[in-house]
Amino acid sequence: MQFLIWLSLGKRTPINQGLLFLDFGTICDTRVAEHLFNGNYTFPPGSDEATISLLQEESHLRLELNTLPHNNREYLAFWSTTKETTSSSKSGCYFGHYKAICSHPDRVHLYVRSINLAIRCSDS
Repeated sequence: MQFLIWLSLGKRTPINQGLLFLDFGTICDTRVAEHLFNGNYTFPPGSDEATISLLQEESHLRLELNTLPHNNREYLAFWSTTKETTSSSKSGCYFGHYKAICSHPDRVHLYVRSINLAIRCSDS
């Protein structure tokens, strides 16, 4: 039961309520979402600041995807050729964890974006 509650937490986030939900929908496939991704979306008054920051970062990453230090092609080239049994850090994650997503383009894209987000935040 606790797991089902955990899975539904996303429905309670600010992007899934009010004007942001009307603008973006469930999967961000609306015309308004295109404005966000093109960098010219105006957030409604009273929008959650953390949500604004995340969406603006997503917009910046999408606009700069080809100029950021890491891209999907580089990720696949590196992780597709590593040995799975090598540990990457004290976290205990083995390279196999990273290799496993190589056959899932959406997951690769998401992971590469998170790497670039960390890079951008560390530069500021």
